[in-house]
Amino acid sequence: MEGHLDEELVALAHHQEGPCLSVFMSLGQRGLETPGNEMLGHLLTIGAQQLQASGQRQEQIDMLLAPALELANDRLFWSRSRHGIALFIAPDLFRIYQLPYNIATLVVSGMRFHLTPLFPMRYLSEPFYILALSKQQVRLLYATDSSVMQLELPKAPKSLAESLQYDEFEAQHQLHSGIPGNAGERGPIFHGQGATSDVAKDEILRYCQQIDHAVERVLQKQPAPLVLAGVSYLLALYRSTTTCKSIVDDCLTGSPDQATDKQLYDHAWALVLSLRNQQQQATSEHYCTLAAQIPSRVTSHLRTIVPAATNGHVEALFVANNCHQWGTYDPTSYTLVLHAVEQIGDADLFDIAAVQTLLHKGNVFLVAADHMPTADPCVAILRP
Repeated sequence: MEGHLDEELVALAHHQEGPCLSVFMSLGQRGLETPGNEMLGHLLTIGAQQLQASGQRQEQIDMLLAPALELANDRLFWSRSRHGIALFIAPDLFRIYQLPYNIATLVVSGMRFHLTPLFPMRYLSEPFYILALSKQQVRLLYATDSSVMQLELPKAPKSLAESLQYDEFEAQHQLHSGIPGNAGERGPIFHGQGATSDVAKDEILRYCQQIDHAVERVLQKQPAPLVLAGVSYLLALYRSTTTCKSIVDDCLTGSPDQATDKQLYDHAWALVLSLRNQQQQATSEHYCTLAAQIPSRVTSHLRTIVPAATNGHVEALFVANNCHQWGTYDPTSYTLVLHAVEQIGDADLFDIAAVQTLLHKGNVFLVAADHMPTADPCVAILRP
């Protein structure tokens, strides 16, 4: 749930009471001889050393790390852990995120949390819907990065046959209902492509409209992308009647009746992920176009990017994955000091730029270095 995670990121970004310790570890990178709990213990030792170097008393450090040390001994937690883990620790806060992707091991201490490694969760955890549509049955599925469940569709027919029965009932009991038309006219007949019998086009359209009205009521409560699954001609008719604005362009073609919810989910998940890749690629191309035509709208200079981000002037930011620029930033004087090697009291200036861009409703793309618009590790599109 991207919106929910954004709220949590904002809360972590605004957290004021330090010291703050951010710990990231990848379970996929550890050897079998080094269990996750042992690795966490090692990373917490590094964190304790960083806190000591910044002037924290040992008593304070012990109190701060106590919940995380308990976690290191929680066998049930480690048995359920996924690819990566992020911990955020402060005097009044202890937050754990289990990540569905591998991350680089990193320990950062300071007066703010380091948040960039969480950013991929913003789209990986975004929910989506799958509408599996056929003449025999209708399924609306609600999916996240780790689960899928079937939802009820109140007031929607469960099949085309039920839709036709409902129409006959309405015609018999409600005079003057429906859309006026010329008496005796009947729509064209469709053959093949999964059809088991000839059905009038207007009957299928009414079926699609009834389903669409029910789906819209669900999506109004919690908007999210909608992936369609079904034979091509039926999906084309559904698209021609729907008012839904969040339907994914690509769809799952073929009869969905024999597919399980999990099978539909696996195929739809790939389509939803491709949306993010398409947005990233389009934004990268936009950067290159602006660089050629309006160079003042783009920059790779960190001394420009960080102040622009804190003032809400960054429209989109690209940061190379696992790249850091340590230093300090004074938002009152817009002064940056860059360090070749991390020093006590430093923050990752790339992280500051990313968090501030998010706080001001800009787009942030954390990508592999070879997918950056330029060879620079951090570039920005500025708002006009």
